[in-house]
Amino acid sequence: MLDDRKTFQRQRAILISSKNDSMIQEALGLASAAGYEIVESFTQRHLSRGRYGVGSGKASEIAETIKKMGLKTILFDKTLSSSQIYNLAKLTGAEVIDREKLILDIFSKRASTTEAKLQVELAELRYEMPRAREKVRMARMGEQPGFFGLGRYEVDIYYRSIRRRVSHVSKKLQEVKKRRNLHRYTRAREDIPTISIAGYTGAGKTTLFNLLTGESKPVADESFTTLTTTTRAINLLGSKTLVSDTVGFISRLPTYVIEAFKSTLEEQVYADLILLIVDISEEGDDLHRKYLECVSVMSELGVSPSKVLHIFNKVDKLNTEDVKDRIFSLLGEERKFNIVSAKFGYGIDDLKSTMHRLLYSNISEMNTKGKETPQYPKELTVSDT
Repeated sequence: MLDDRKTFQRQRAILISSKNDSMIQEALGLASAAGYEIVESFTQRHLSRGRYGVGSGKASEIAETIKKMGLKTILFDKTLSSSQIYNLAKLTGAEVIDREKLILDIFSKRASTTEAKLQVELAELRYEMPRAREKVRMARMGEQPGFFGLGRYEVDIYYRSIRRRVSHVSKKLQEVKKRRNLHRYTRAREDIPTISIAGYTGAGKTTLFNLLTGESKPVADESFTTLTTTTRAINLLGSKTLVSDTVGFISRLPTYVIEAFKSTLEEQVYADLILLIVDISEEGDDLHRKYLECVSVMSELGVSPSKVLHIFNKVDKLNTEDVKDRIFSLLGEERKFNIVSAKFGYGIDDLKSTMHRLLYSNISEMNTKGKETPQYPKELTVSDT
């Protein structure tokens, strides 16, 4: 009998990123999630400028490394234009994948449902549309005939086919949205409260979801392990409640990606309570950047701040004073939050009590600040780091 277990072989690649350490770490995480092994990195303070996205000297250095190491892929942690991708690919002889394309590749690998696949396809098409327009423009001007192997006439056809496909996929997603609205209407008639779990990718949303619902959804230290909303009913201190796990946020997420996943992300708009999961163990700058990114995306979606309960996760990695200091640096005197360790179950009973109170007591309580007391586990074993 043949052993069908195959050893996963990561593709070796070069990473080009900014000189910001946290951005480099996030880019490395995205590369890993997409199946790449970064064997060489190049940094530059200002990316996506000039004909190569980096300076000509840096581009030549990258080309020499590509040739010397026999590599075939360059990951660029910034959005590039078609001409920049073309120029850098022509100079180095390697495939160039920018940040947006890398994220879409991860989405494509992780999409498992019909809806998720349609959302990813729509995002990929919208990524390609402005680049297709540029290909048309450049082909017509004769600047780069045969651009990416396409002649002028073929490029025109290519662009029109993308527009038709966008229209087709959008209509299919509208049908999915109608079904979602019907489900929401049914739940509203049954008067079942809903809770949506949101947060930055990797903050521990799915771990908390599993803990609350008894599910065993896959959990990993990689980005975007969840792409499709999963909803489960739970018994919340004697009351039936629905809990949903949603796709994670990430910095510099393009608007068209948010638009493509809007039917999934809209679960947060219609939820009665939103648990915004924050990884409190993140370092200062990263903590603030990721938190503000979550707030920004939720604001763009139209989520009411009065429905948000902050959940500070991974407190097992810090001492109690550090946890308090970091929360204060984010929220100031805001009192509507809980701290937990979803991995070890710390603070979950207190969290359930807060969730029940906010959902089932007078709705005006959700808009009152200063009356809630921070819920710290009474005997929290933490490190002294």
